[in-house]
Amino acid sequence: MAIQTVTKLRDQGVTEACHFITLNGAAGKTFSLTEVLRHGAPVIVGLDPYVGEQCLPLAVEQAGTWRGLCYHSRSSSQPYCTPRYLNSLDGIAADTFLLLTHDDSGYTSYLCLSHADQTVSLNANRDGIILRAQSGASRRASQRRWALVCQRGNDIHSTLRRTIRLALHLTGNLGRLCCHKPHLPDWFNRLGWTSRLLCGQQPSFDAILNAVRSIQDQGFHLGYVIIEEGWQRLAINPKDRMLRPCLAGFDADEKRFSNGLRSVIDALRDVGIDQVGIWHTIMGARNGLHPDMARKYNLPIDESGRFFLGSDLGNTFEFFSDYYAYLRQQGVSFVEVGDQLSATTFCRDGVDVSTLYKNIQIAMQGAASTHFTTSYLNSDCLGGQNLFYWPNSTVARAAEDIDYANTIGIQRSIRNNLANSLWLQQLMLPDNDAWQTDGDANEMLATLHALSGSLMRIGDAPHHTNTALLRKIALPSGRVMKADKPLTLCRDCIFANPVEEKQVLKAFTTKGNAGIVATFNLCSGQRTVHGNVSANDIDMMIAERLAVFSHRHGFIGVVTHDDIVPITLKPKESDIFTFSPITSGIGVIGCHAFFLSPGPITEIVIEQESVHISSLIAAPLLVYCERQVLEIRRNDEVVPWEYDSRRCLLSLDTRPHIEESPSIYSISFE
Repeated sequence: MAIQTVTKLRDQGVTEACHFITLNGAAGKTFSLTEVLRHGAPVIVGLDPYVGEQCLPLAVEQAGTWRGLCYHSRSSSQPYCTPRYLNSLDGIAADTFLLLTHDDSGYTSYLCLSHADQTVSLNANRDGIILRAQSGASRRASQRRWALVCQRGNDIHSTLRRTIRLALHLTGNLGRLCCHKPHLPDWFNRLGWTSRLLCGQQPSFDAILNAVRSIQDQGFHLGYVIIEEGWQRLAINPKDRMLRPCLAGFDADEKRFSNGLRSVIDALRDVGIDQVGIWHTIMGARNGLHPDMARKYNLPIDESGRFFLGSDLGNTFEFFSDYYAYLRQQGVSFVEVGDQLSATTFCRDGVDVSTLYKNIQIAMQGAASTHFTTSYLNSDCLGGQNLFYWPNSTVARAAEDIDYANTIGIQRSIRNNLANSLWLQQLMLPDNDAWQTDGDANEMLATLHALSGSLMRIGDAPHHTNTALLRKIALPSGRVMKADKPLTLCRDCIFANPVEEKQVLKAFTTKGNAGIVATFNLCSGQRTVHGNVSANDIDMMIAERLAVFSHRHGFIGVVTHDDIVPITLKPKESDIFTFSPITSGIGVIGCHAFFLSPGPITEIVIEQESVHISSLIAAPLLVYCERQVLEIRRNDEVVPWEYDSRRCLLSLDTRPHIEESPSIYSISFE
């Protein structure tokens, strides 16, 4: 194996010093990644021109206390990546695209670059790992292509950020970081409903309206509704060897929507739902297009007899532009695109998979930008070629559907969502799937969604909404109390499997100047778990003293940054800890009725003789206060308050209910 190492070059437009290494497919020699990584700069591995398959051995050292976490797809048709927890490199799953490791000297990330008609993965090897690369015979095969980015650092979160930033650049800047993408419209910050969980029913006019009215009758306004697949008109494809139904037209199924798609959208608007979205697969429908439609757009056919999009950008854009123009005429506001990994199953010999994905993504994005006011949402797009083709889409599903069949399935879903969000949040807001508020382990699901910082979509059937739970998450107007950033695994929980190991799973987020730690007992079986939380669990949290509040147990007390708070969680239990920095003797905890206590707080101003707290609502507030209170006013009117001098805990505006009106609370001191 010939190896060319170029050290510390500011090359290829990369702004930081990197090690660029080019490997070829001559068998025999193992390249030591560990040796090059010791120099501190990122390592970027490229492959010389090739067609077919290469397997290149890479030596990786396991020093001291070593743990690992790899991400892979369970099968070629699996659109979601699955985490696997490692005690040695021997356990790396086949077709791993991301590997994270931790040893005595820090963290290392290994990210495969599947792009440019090339699919790359990591696999286990007796001496380390194997870089497995497969290439088609497109013109890209005659060029050197980047295959792997390796990064080492002392902080896992910054290491991942730098790794993904490099990957986006090396794959042609076809994707963007989440922080550079358009913000979601305000109505996505409200409670949504989706038809996907309609107890196995296909969406219909009556089923959709009954579910939406049921939620609104219980006091919650919905900001948007998504009608998922099953609404379209399908017909058997006679050219398909399996005679599968495929997309026969843009209009709705006549039996379930007798007056068309427009009728249900108009009915939803009559009950106050102005934003309605449509879910469709990346190929328009799961089995592609009917021959009559395919003929209009001059689409090719695969070996199974299915017609597919993506081989030609112009024809693909024309299809999506016509499709979205029709949906807009029916009153649709946005689209969500799912079933994305299935595109590879439509490909035939000679098709450049990278070009196909690129054409479809560009066509959908362009058509959505033309016909809708918001970019389309990716649904399930965590596989291979799709990883880097996200120019503007802001939201992506983080893991497989929530498995309601048993409790362990729900626990795995929570674990996988949080594990995938660790890296996905650099590219998109992680969507943790629509959920049912009255399902098993619903408190843990509510905790996950309330702190996710992303979409809040429920799929409750009529009369199956847990209103007490929703009141801790959303206001009657439908506005959701959202965190400032996605819920992210704490450092000491990344490499331990919370389902199999008796350990508390912890994840953190922030709201204003407060840090939030969510804790879960995801252990299989009826096992109680013990652990601890501290402000040190929250990345970038710096404060000398903090007031700590537990959603389950109330006010805990005052701690320093490194103090440990012991916790115990029974089976299927979760808890939320709010760490509020104390400034001039004041620490604002917030509205304790919500999972996200600081959620309604928009501004805190601490002055020498007073404190001013701006809130979206009028509701009881908790404040840690070491000063003598003279008076408290809300919008210039005196409100009642109570003070626990032993714990220095101030409760103000002790009203029996929440009033949704902007409020400024002013606390005056003696």
